[in-house]
Amino acid sequence: MEETENSSHIIEFLNGREESSVVYVCFGSEYFLSEEEREEMAYELELSNANFIWVVRFPVGHAIALEEALAEGFLERVKDRGVVVDGWAPQAKILEHPSTGGFVSHCGWSSFMESLYYGVPLLALPMLYDQPFQARIESQVERRR
Repeated sequence: MEETENSSHIIEFLNGREESSVVYVCFGSEYFLSEEEREEMAYELELSNANFIWVVRFPVGHAIALEEALAEGFLERVKDRGVVVDGWAPQAKILEHPSTGGFVSHCGWSSFMESLYYGVPLLALPMLYDQPFQARIESQVERRR
Protein backbone atom coordinates (compact mmCIF):
# COMPACT_ATOMS: atom_id res chain seq x y z
CA MET A 1 0.00 0.00 0.00
CA GLU A 2 1.35 3.44 -0.87
CA GLU A 3 2.10 5.94 1.88
CA THR A 4 -0.82 8.24 0.98
CA GLU A 5 -3.27 5.34 0.75
CA ASN A 6 -2.11 4.08 4.14
CA SER A 7 -2.40 7.59 5.61
CA SER A 8 -5.89 8.23 4.29
CA HIS A 9 -7.19 4.87 5.53
CA ILE A 10 -5.80 5.53 9.01
CA ILE A 11 -7.09 9.11 9.15
CA GLU A 12 -10.54 7.93 8.03
CA PHE A 13 -10.49 5.38 10.84
CA LEU A 14 -9.52 8.08 13.37
CA ASN A 15 -12.16 10.48 12.03
CA GLY A 16 -14.82 7.88 12.78
CA ARG A 17 -13.87 7.55 16.45
CA GLU A 18 -14.67 9.60 19.54
CA GLU A 19 -12.11 11.95 21.05
CA SER A 20 -9.31 10.19 22.95
CA SER A 21 -10.76 6.75 22.22
CA VAL A 22 -7.96 5.21 20.13
CA VAL A 23 -4.75 3.61 21.38
CA TYR A 24 -1.79 3.82 19.03
CA VAL A 25 0.67 0.90 19.33
CA CYS A 26 4.07 1.12 17.68
CA PHE A 27 7.55 -0.09 18.65
CA GLY A 28 9.68 1.94 16.25
CA SER A 29 11.77 0.94 13.29
CA GLU A 30 14.63 -0.89 15.02
CA TYR A 31 12.81 -3.34 17.27
CA PHE A 32 10.71 -6.19 15.94
CA LEU A 33 8.32 -8.10 18.17
CA SER A 34 8.96 -11.80 18.45
CA GLU A 35 6.21 -14.21 17.51
CA GLU A 36 5.36 -14.65 21.19
CA GLU A 37 5.26 -10.86 21.75
CA ARG A 38 3.03 -10.39 18.68
CA GLU A 39 0.64 -13.07 19.93
CA GLU A 40 0.48 -11.49 23.38
CA MET A 41 -0.08 -7.97 22.02
CA ALA A 42 -2.85 -9.22 19.72
CA TYR A 43 -4.46 -11.10 22.60
CA GLU A 44 -4.38 -8.04 24.86
CA LEU A 45 -5.69 -5.69 22.16
CA GLU A 46 -8.53 -8.06 21.43
CA LEU A 47 -9.44 -8.45 25.10
CA SER A 48 -9.26 -4.71 25.74
CA ASN A 49 -12.21 -3.93 23.45
CA ALA A 50 -10.40 -0.63 22.78
CA ASN A 51 -10.15 1.10 19.42
CA PHE A 52 -6.56 0.81 18.22
CA ILE A 53 -4.01 1.32 15.49
CA TRP A 54 -1.17 -1.19 15.69
CA VAL A 55 1.92 -0.93 13.52
CA VAL A 56 3.58 -4.32 12.98
CA ARG A 57 7.05 -4.43 11.46
CA PHE A 58 9.33 -7.24 10.40
CA PRO A 59 13.09 -7.29 9.85
CA VAL A 60 14.27 -6.81 6.28
CA GLY A 61 14.09 -10.14 4.49
CA HIS A 62 11.79 -11.69 7.11
CA ALA A 63 8.46 -10.08 6.30
CA ILE A 64 5.38 -12.26 6.40
CA ALA A 65 1.74 -11.49 5.70
CA LEU A 66 -0.19 -10.08 8.65
CA GLU A 67 -2.70 -12.92 8.31
CA GLU A 68 0.16 -15.36 8.94
CA ALA A 69 1.88 -13.27 11.61
CA LEU A 70 -1.21 -12.90 13.80
CA ALA A 71 -3.59 -15.42 15.35
CA GLU A 72 -6.08 -16.95 12.98
CA GLY A 73 -9.17 -14.77 12.70
CA PHE A 74 -7.68 -11.86 14.70
CA LEU A 75 -7.96 -9.32 11.88
CA GLU A 76 -11.57 -10.29 11.21
CA ARG A 77 -12.53 -10.19 14.90
CA VAL A 78 -11.13 -6.67 15.46
CA LYS A 79 -11.88 -5.10 12.07
CA ASP A 80 -14.61 -2.79 13.43
CA ARG A 81 -12.39 -1.25 16.11
CA GLY A 82 -8.82 -1.82 15.06
CA VAL A 83 -6.43 -1.15 12.21
CA VAL A 84 -3.29 -3.26 11.89
CA VAL A 85 -0.69 -1.61 9.69
CA ASP A 86 2.14 -3.51 8.04
CA GLY A 87 5.36 -1.53 8.21
CA TRP A 88 4.68 2.19 8.20
CA ALA A 89 2.15 4.63 9.61
CA PRO A 90 2.03 8.45 9.74
CA GLN A 91 2.90 8.64 13.43
CA ALA A 92 2.77 12.44 13.80
CA LYS A 93 -0.64 12.58 12.08
CA ILE A 94 -1.92 9.82 14.36
CA LEU A 95 -0.60 11.44 17.53
CA GLU A 96 -1.96 14.89 16.66
CA HIS A 97 -5.44 13.55 15.89
CA PRO A 98 -8.01 14.26 18.63
CA SER A 99 -9.22 10.64 18.58
CA THR A 100 -5.84 9.38 19.76
CA GLY A 101 -5.92 8.99 23.53
CA GLY A 102 -2.87 6.85 24.27
CA PHE A 103 0.38 5.58 22.83
CA VAL A 104 1.95 2.20 23.62
CA SER A 105 5.58 2.69 22.63
CA HIS A 106 9.10 1.37 22.89
CA CYS A 107 9.96 4.90 24.05
CA GLY A 108 12.52 5.66 21.35
CA TRP A 109 13.62 9.28 21.32
CA SER A 110 11.43 10.43 18.39
CA SER A 111 8.35 8.65 19.72
CA PHE A 112 9.03 9.96 23.21
CA MET A 113 9.35 13.55 21.97
CA GLU A 114 6.29 13.30 19.71
CA SER A 115 4.12 11.98 22.55
CA LEU A 116 5.20 14.95 24.67
CA TYR A 117 4.71 17.44 21.84
CA TYR A 118 1.20 16.22 21.01
CA GLY A 119 0.25 15.65 24.66
CA VAL A 120 -0.62 11.98 24.19
CA PRO A 121 -0.14 9.82 27.31
CA LEU A 122 2.53 7.19 26.78
CA LEU A 123 2.62 3.62 28.06
CA ALA A 124 6.32 2.84 27.87
CA LEU A 125 7.53 -0.65 27.03
CA PRO A 126 11.25 0.01 26.52
CA MET A 127 13.04 -2.63 24.49
CA LEU A 128 16.68 -1.63 23.98
CA TYR A 129 19.34 1.10 23.72
CA ASP A 130 18.36 4.35 25.44
CA GLN A 131 14.68 3.45 25.73
CA PRO A 132 14.68 2.48 29.45
CA PHE A 133 16.20 5.89 30.27
CA GLN A 134 13.56 7.73 28.22
CA ALA A 135 10.82 5.66 29.87
CA ARG A 136 12.06 6.83 33.28
CA ILE A 137 12.01 10.46 32.08
CA GLU A 138 8.46 10.00 30.75
CA SER A 139 7.29 8.63 34.10
CA GLN A 140 8.64 11.76 35.80
CA VAL A 141 6.90 14.00 33.27
CA GLU A 142 3.59 12.17 33.77
CA ARG A 143 3.82 12.63 37.55
CA ARG A 144 4.10 16.38 37.09
CA ARG A 145 1.08 16.68 34.74
